[in-house]
Amino acid sequence: MNIVRMDSEDESGEVVLEKGSFAWTKGQGPKNKSVLRGISLDVQPGALVGVTGFVGSGKSSLLAAILGDMHCLEGTVRIKGKIGYVPQVACIYNMTVRDNIIFGQEFDPVRYGRVLRACELLNDINTFPAGDLTEVGEKGETLSGGQKQRISLARAAYSRCSIYLLDDPLSALDPNVADKVFKQVLGNSGLLKTKTRILVSNQGNLLKHMDLLILMDKNSLSVYQSLDELLQDERAPKTLSIGMAGQGERGPADN
Repeated sequence: MNIVRMDSEDESGEVVLEKGSFAWTKGQGPKNKSVLRGISLDVQPGALVGVTGFVGSGKSSLLAAILGDMHCLEGTVRIKGKIGYVPQVACIYNMTVRDNIIFGQEFDPVRYGRVLRACELLNDINTFPAGDLTEVGEKGETLSGGQKQRISLARAAYSRCSIYLLDDPLSALDPNVADKVFKQVLGNSGLLKTKTRILVSNQGNLLKHMDLLILMDKNSLSVYQSLDELLQDERAPKTLSIGMAGQGERGPADN
């Protein structure tokens, strides 16, 4: 086992796993069904990578392995850069909208404004009683599911990371809003366009814009260069065909 995590010396954003096997506890052996097995992945700096697969296939576990939340039983892990993580269930705290986004970092009004616009939060904030200084309550009880996800994404976007791991962060959004936020934050002309972005999703209209696609199945992975190629694999979720129309045209990630 060889793990190299460079959080400050090298901020290039490279993510490399070589023949890695991972488990939630050290007691699990490499052949245990609950571990990721034989995982090899080479994500170059600035790449936009999609991760897809059925429920329980290992998508979230792959992100956990990259984060270091799983034990590496064998193989090599090389991470170059600070990681920003957006979980599937948004974490919202009992504080103001602004504090939920800047999260203890220095307030930069210019950067903050860009993040609000990119995450389509300006209209929402304008409806809040005290704008972005409105208290959101315990676990964001005053917010909708879509607002929670966009604030969670905004928190990550405001942070200055080299690598972003995003676990289905747009699932609660209206399709039109999701397209806008994807384009403005994660797409190849978005706020994080120069960063390494690894996105878990089963939405074909988003995944067709990826530089690289990963299909998870039974805790192992296969790598594809395009959504069209991935769809030839019978293990691919059928929902991925949604959004395939016009795949060869410039879409929301490219405009």
